This record gives sequence, structure tokens and C-alpha cells, in this order.
Amino acid sequence: MAQISAPPTVAIPYTPPILRLPPELRAQVWDIFYSSVSPPWIRYLDGEGGHVVTNHSINLAPTYACKQFREEAWPAIWRHLVLHLSREATGPYQHGRLPDPQQRQHIRRVVWYMACFDYDRELAIWGLPTRPVKLHRFPRLREFVIAQADEVHVLWPLATAQSAASDPDLAPPVVWPALDTYTAVEKAASWYRGISGVERTAYLLALRQCSADALIATVARHGKGGWLSRLVDPVAFPAPIEFEDPLTGDEWDMDDQYDLAVYDPDLEDGLVVRPGETREDAEKRELGELRAMASSVEILLEVEVYVVGNMKYYDRYEVAETLVEEPIIIVVDVRQRKIVEARQLSPDEHQYRVKHRQSPCYNFVTLLSTHIAT
Repeated sequence: MAQISAPPTVAIPYTPPILRLPPELRAQVWDIFYSSVSPPWIRYLDGEGGHVVTNHSINLAPTYACKQFREEAWPAIWRHLVLHLSREATGPYQHGRLPDPQQRQHIRRVVWYMACFDYDRELAIWGLPTRPVKLHRFPRLREFVIAQADEVHVLWPLATAQSAASDPDLAPPVVWPALDTYTAVEKAASWYRGISGVERTAYLLALRQCSADALIATVARHGKGGWLSRLVDPVAFPAPIEFEDPLTGDEWDMDDQYDLAVYDPDLEDGLVVRPGETREDAEKRELGELRAMASSVEILLEVEVYVVGNMKYYDRYEVAETLVEEPIIIVVDVRQRKIVEARQLSPDEHQYRVKHRQSPCYNFVTLLSTHIAT
């Protein structure tokens, strides 16, 4: 009897589900992944003595899967790559190091963190660069975000919030100010901790100092009439942006120094002198490019508002207690002079922002207050 053999097995190539989608849908998938699931970022922190600390997080795992994944994922990575610039209070007067030219060609969003709270309104804010960030070195830049932290005492918005609140239960009882100050603040703090994030946001937005105009004026005041003032409030500060430090008259260092570990104010190799140009011509051209970018790019303020209560001691320091660790973030469109977003940050969002600024001066009060609360 003849033996009947089984037909040969034919291997069917496996196609990942994402590759079965049309190209336009795959592009949307990559955009969602790198904008919301795993956003890519790089960070530069200018520290004391000019030392620059850099780190980054770019999820390259999809690019190793296959050639097609690599070709499709990289454009999405470049589209959503964010540069975070921060500095310590004793850092140099300008950001001495930028990403390399290839990365700068793709960066469309730069987030710049101001160094600390405004302790003394008569003095320039600690660590604020008096020379402009080199916006023109990012040819595809669309958004320049100025991130600042501020404090609001829990009783400050009391009267305004009561008159503006549509819900009578939103505002705390008016009898609190009649109590002794410490007891009134403790009652207000307990009330604030017990309400929702939406109610906390409404409570702060009713405060005049949290209006768009007030927040713009605060940041402009920090700039002391220099590049920052002229960038965020050209109406009040109509003078064009200059390279020089308006406080000292020091000339601006043109160097990118992306390949140096230590800031050196004497190097000016970053200036590109084109054929037929003198160095003076090149500096004028760069100044024109900076002014053009500053006038065209979208400028946003992102202000993290921490609500504080009574003064507490931590070790030998006395600081105002932060009532809720996650602040209310208020986003202001500088061009339109209006608030475009206001909400309480989630714990994950708050930790993300803390991780990227990482400036001891910026976080000093918040960290101490967190220890007190816990």
C-alpha cells in the first residue's frame, strides 16, 4: 500500500497589524504615540560655574523593529521633539549651550523655565538670563513657552472669589477674616484641600493677579526692560530686542557651544560669517533673524500657581505650607493676551514638569513645603 505524504507546509509571512493600515493612518498612529504616549524630549540645564547638565528621553524601540518602522517613526520623533531649557540661580547670564545643528533643524517647541519665585519685587529675579535665548537658531520653531512658578496665599482671592462665584458653596464663609489670622488660614486651607480641581481653578481665576494681563506684566517686570520684557509685552516695552545685556551693556556671546562641556564667554566660534560678509555684517544679520523669529513665533506663558497657607518650620527654614502638591497651571497666549487653558495638573504631569526644570532655586519652597505637608 502506497504511503500518502502530507503536502509541504508553506510559511505565510507575518505582517504586523499596524502595517496593514494605510500610510496616512500609520502616520497618525506615530503622531499619537510620540505626542501623548511617549513624547521625546531633550533638556539642558546651565549650572553654577557654567557647567551644563544634559539628559534626554527618546523612545527608539519602534525604530529597531524593521526598516519601515524606522523610516516612519523618525519623522514623528522630530515633529514632537521638545527642548527644555532651565538654569540654576548662579548660572551664566545666557544659555551657553544648545543642541547640535541637526537637532535644532527639527525642534519646533522650546520650553524655558524661569529660575525661581519672585521673592523681592524690587530686584531682578535670581538666575534670569539677561541675554536672549537664541530663538533664530531653531529654523522650524513654532512655540516658545515661558514656564514660571508663583505662589498665592489661600486667603488672597477670598473677596474676589465670593463676588464672582456663581455657586455660593464655592467661596469659603466670609466670617473667616473675622477670626484670628492663624485660625482663619487653617480653616481656609482645610476648605481648599477638600474641593475639586475644577473648583480650585475657578477660585484662582477669579483673582485679578491671575488674569492674562497681570501674568504678562509679572513676567515682563522680571525682565527689567530687557529681551524678556520686549518679547512678552511689546506694547509696554516697544524697543526692539538687542543682543546686549541692558543692565550691564555686555555684548552677547554668539557661540552655540553644543560640543563643549563648560561655558566659555570668550569663545565666539558659533557665529557663521557667510562669504562676502564681515563679522559686523554677520552679527547684524543674526540680530535681524532673532527679531524676525521673536515676532513670528507663538509665545506662551505657563504659570504654575501654588496655593499656600500658614508659615511652617522645616529644619531651620520657615516657609509657607503648600496646600496641594499639584499646582494650577494657567496658560496665556501672549499675542492674544488671553488665557487659553487653566486646570490642575495631575500627579504625573506635575512630576514630568519637575523633572524637566530640576532647578534647586526654582523648587526650593515647593520641596520644603512638601516635606512639611507629609
